[in-house]
Amino acid sequence: MLDWNKPIQFQNGERCELIETWPNGSPNFPDRTRIVRRLDVDTSTTGGLMSSVWWFKEDGKSGWPGYNIVNKET
Repeated sequence: MLDWNKPIQFQNGERCELIETWPNGSPNFPDRTRIVRRLDVDTSTTGGLMSSVWWFKEDGKSGWPGYNIVNKET
């Protein structure tokens, strides 16, 4: 089970970080929402900046293969 209080990464190994939690939901999701920043994305362009921030439900699951959130192995 995903623990949002521990370091996270994408299932495919790409680095990411939790940047915000919306306890009562957000415009995108009615339930608790987590906002994650992809750290290996070039944000010097608008497109890169827009694709670097992803919204997740509490379970950290994504519809993109390899992009589920998991805890980092330490």
